[in-house]
Amino acid sequence: MVAIVLAFGISAVVALMTLAQVPPQILAVQMLAVVFLAALALDGQLSRVDGGILLLGFGLAVLYLVRLGRRGLDITPSGEVGHRLQKSNVPGKWPPLGLFILSLVAIVVGSEMLVNGFLTSSPASRKW
Repeated sequence: MVAIVLAFGISAVVALMTLAQVPPQILAVQMLAVVFLAALALDGQLSRVDGGILLLGFGLAVLYLVRLGRRGLDITPSGEVGHRLQKSNVPGKWPPLGLFILSLVAIVVGSEMLVNGFLTSSPASRKW
């Protein structure tokens, strides 16, 4: 979470970020996601059950945003992102799907490497 705040802080110093155009419902979804994560992390760990709860919350957030879009709230990208999406050719569904699967594999492999590295090199891990 610290890395995300640091990234936003550095981005805000480099490039001006305006949030006046963002509908408050979308900001509320983002704020609730952070509060939800913090509440699940209060016990000091995130289990697989917590991950499943977060995944369910993500699905509900996406459904809520789709519902807002169907009710007429404009959730299309604006500014530089919208301009770039209009200019460039939108790829088919297979390249993004492949990139998504590759990203998931990288996250799982990286997590396993991190845990195995901790368990084999840390003196504190011998207590486990």
